[in-house]
Amino acid sequence: MLNLDSIFRPGIRKCARRKRTRFNTVSSEVLEPRTLLSASGGTTWADASNLTVSFAPDGTEVVGQNSNLFAKLDALAPRNEWQQTAFRAFQTWATEADVNIGVVADGGQAFGTIGATQGDLRFGDIRLAAVPLAGDVAALSISNDVAMSGTWVGDIVINSDADFTSLDQFYAVMLHEAGHVLGLEHSDDPSSPMFASLNADPELQPTTADISDLRLSNGSRTADANEARRANDTVKRATRIKYSATSSGYEGLTPLLSYGDITTEEDVDNFFLPTLSNYNGPLTFSLRTEGFSLLSARITVLDDRGRIIASQSSGGQPGEDLSVTIHHDEDESEYIVRVESDPLAGVFAVGSFALVTTFETRNQVSTETLNEVLRLRYDFLEEEERRVLFETGAEPTFFDDLHLDDTLATATGLKSQPHFAEFREYEATAGISDLTDVDFYSMKAPDFNDNDSRVMTVSVQATRIGGLLADVAVFDRSGVPVDARVVTNNAGTLTVQVSGIESKKAYFVRVSSSQSAGRFATGNYRLSVSFNQPEVERKLLSAGQFSAVDGIQGFALNINQTQLFHLALNSSTAGTEPVAVQLSIYNGQGKLLQKVVALAGDTRTGQTLLLTTGTYYVRVQAIGRNDQPVPQIDWSVEGTTMTDPVGPILGDPTVEPPFPDPAMDPIDIVEWPAVIDDPLVDDPLLSDPWSEFPEDPFLDPATDPATDPALDPTLDPTLDPTLDPTLDPTLDPTLDPAIDPTLDPFLGWYWF
Repeated sequence: MLNLDSIFRPGIRKCARRKRTRFNTVSSEVLEPRTLLSASGGTTWADASNLTVSFAPDGTEVVGQNSNLFAKLDALAPRNEWQQTAFRAFQTWATEADVNIGVVADGGQAFGTIGATQGDLRFGDIRLAAVPLAGDVAALSISNDVAMSGTWVGDIVINSDADFTSLDQFYAVMLHEAGHVLGLEHSDDPSSPMFASLNADPELQPTTADISDLRLSNGSRTADANEARRANDTVKRATRIKYSATSSGYEGLTPLLSYGDITTEEDVDNFFLPTLSNYNGPLTFSLRTEGFSLLSARITVLDDRGRIIASQSSGGQPGEDLSVTIHHDEDESEYIVRVESDPLAGVFAVGSFALVTTFETRNQVSTETLNEVLRLRYDFLEEEERRVLFETGAEPTFFDDLHLDDTLATATGLKSQPHFAEFREYEATAGISDLTDVDFYSMKAPDFNDNDSRVMTVSVQATRIGGLLADVAVFDRSGVPVDARVVTNNAGTLTVQVSGIESKKAYFVRVSSSQSAGRFATGNYRLSVSFNQPEVERKLLSAGQFSAVDGIQGFALNINQTQLFHLALNSSTAGTEPVAVQLSIYNGQGKLLQKVVALAGDTRTGQTLLLTTGTYYVRVQAIGRNDQPVPQIDWSVEGTTMTDPVGPILGDPTVEPPFPDPAMDPIDIVEWPAVIDDPLVDDPLLSDPWSEFPEDPFLDPATDPATDPALDPTLDPTLDPTLDPTLDPTLDPTLDPAIDPTLDPFLGWYWF
């Protein structure tokens, strides 16, 4: 198996009662119009053109309950039929925007498991489950705002007690929930699938207004990169399947990868393969759509005279891989491979794909390794770079700029994304190649409308778990730094926001490493800059000050309505010695739900939690390295509540949920030590934050190989699983996608 890391203040005081902030991110749908248990809301994905969906196996835990999705829906219709219905709901939206949703397997981890928001190899970005829900709710979807992170985002939970009487009814519910997942709010138009009450019309389709809103969030579907200059819809315009022809170049030992997109029902993509010198034998062309999209395709191989050699079709089945093997004779000059939608595709006639070319008798790459590389979606790499990825598992530095953009004066100018309104969205993929490397980018703000937020949202995400931990700074057109507030800082993603952006003015973004040395100091990243996102509102929950004699503080949360919760830990100190600051949140029974560990001076955020009604305890702890005294540290904990203002969603399914008192605050803050019964007053429940660190994360690994085993290959390979890929996969979770990545304690505290 390929050894790859995947992708994806003064004094404690009681806070004033919070005004309810409606982020509208838990959306639920009802079977009858008499009960409305839903708020509007939608998700903001890092890359909606690269989404996946999975069905959680029965028995998967969903907030203390076991999913019975398959048992529930198998009773409604044959499995293939209800899954096709769910796929049709997702694809109905995907065809109208820059959206692809591919099907992947689900490992059955509990919903809300710590992990990446998008690209977690253990399950889909969007997960489906079924458990009993309160009242007449048919389903609920966990939507998103910029502040959210974690695996809850995009998940859909079906009410296993709901009485679905037909697949048409199930389709209507899924179409509505899929709309929420892709960023749509409720519509006042009764003909819209986003109308709050159920419309079980089997021909239900998005309205013109729905499609406009969908494209505003996710962009319009445009031709793929192969057709940037001209279409490849004819043999004469076919896209070349490239490989190096130098004497030390390609010999057929690794597969060749080409990527594309069938953008419309009439679209046809043609590729041509020049012959490989001195090769005679089987040659396989595989069309991969599983995990990429729901495209139902047909692949045809022709010789250099245009004669059909072989063809295979999916017969209308969505997301089905196809493969054609022919015998290659060295005398053949080239082949043409045509990719198009299947004649029976229907709504599944659009979607992205990968074309894999394999010289079978020379190929040395396993199917498992091929699948892992395909999942990474590195469609911008050249064949020589992919060859290194196949052969060594080492990720090359993307677009190494040789330090040519290390200053404001040499900043790389970004072009706005063509599938969005002009100057609204920007993207870049690059890498920090060494400890002195920095990357500057310039971009232009749009001409804002009166109702626009005038907020710039900058996000930098490592391309793999355990990769680069970046730092971001923003400058105005004169090169003056502007205040950038941290929104999210975990799981290898740093997101900041700048408010008060001026129309049509230039801004600069600097990406650098946040580390002075070590395993997270270099690596590749994806940068996105958006002027479409709303400003994140974060409320102060509690604050305090540590001293040498008081290293543990905290507060209690009374949750009065089920809600999604996102915590941020801020700290500052005038001391020079490193101090670990830890935030832990426990439920009323003393079970640890989440832990966030940072160094004093950082802002770190947790992953989004779904908290049902009850009392929770938040502990903030500071410990100096090697038991050194703690200097004065100011700390604060802020929270973003994404509250559906309709009361509890999850609860006793036999009891109608009461409509909440609009005057009731969804949470109450109680100062600590809590005046209520607190099961966490005993110190043993509070772990030492320094146990989360490696032996000495502050020591420069360039001077002591013991802190970086890669510098000394004679060391015990258990210290570095990349030295021996046959090791127990728990030492390197990427060796087994079913393994929880938080088993690596270093990733556990620093990444998640």
